[in-house]
Amino acid sequence: MAGLIILAAGLLERNKYLGATLCLVASVYVKLFGVVGFALFLLYPRRKKLALYTLFWAAALGAAPLIFVSPAQYGDLLVSYWNMLAQDHAVSAGVSIMGVLNPWLGGEIDKNFTVLIGAIIFMLPFCRRQSFADLRFRMLLLSSVLLWVIIFNHRSESPTMIIAVAGAAIWFMASAKNLIDRVLLVAVLSITSLAVVGVGLWYGCGEKRKIYPGLFVALAVIVALVAPDIFPPSFRRQYITPYAIKAVPCILIWLKLTCDLLAGKFSGAGEIKEPLMLRGQQKEANFYE
Repeated sequence: MAGLIILAAGLLERNKYLGATLCLVASVYVKLFGVVGFALFLLYPRRKKLALYTLFWAAALGAAPLIFVSPAQYGDLLVSYWNMLAQDHAVSAGVSIMGVLNPWLGGEIDKNFTVLIGAIIFMLPFCRRQSFADLRFRMLLLSSVLLWVIIFNHRSESPTMIIAVAGAAIWFMASAKNLIDRVLLVAVLSITSLAVVGVGLWYGCGEKRKIYPGLFVALAVIVALVAPDIFPPSFRRQYITPYAIKAVPCILIWLKLTCDLLAGKFSGAGEIKEPLMLRGQQKEANFYE
């Protein structure tokens, strides 16, 4: 899922709209939350072409099962799928913002209302049309998509955190990399047990400032403590799972990211007019600095 959404964003940057829409439509047929990726269409021109390509792929992939089953069987499968979705909504809060808030509030919050509020906040940065031409702005919005689909997903689980971690990695590469950003990255990688590789590379390739060794030692300690196979099962059952601890750093990063999108300064004005590969090496170089 992370790969399909990121690949779609890369193809959109190169004006390869047919491939981009295929990736996003395919992601929706795998998991419905892939539909959030279509918000990226707002950043690019030729939206009518994007809409037509989307309808084409939706029809083509939607009809593909008819190769293997009869129309009647297909109809029964769709009804069964719809019933499953309706019942699934009340099953759990997942490793999400709902899973974090429920224990603290002492009850189950309204999932639909929470997702609605999250969707409104998610869409606010798209009002900054004058920032659409800034590559960093678009990459931060891609990161927001990858984080949002997990922290507002009532069925998100530990394995699906890899999608949020991919979003956090893109956010960190595109962010200003101040102290808060670095601490949040260490937190998300530590709690998701991916820190040894991710932060190890960061520490090995980055500048060796005074705070870095301390963060790296803290990382090693945290990973040793929260690794699922080392942590006592009783502690995981009492604290890690009930309080959806793994979602907390991702929620904080998404909030910080959204604030940066709303209040940050971005170069350029208007919409992107040409593919990334044709805009010159200087603009690309500024993104990676």
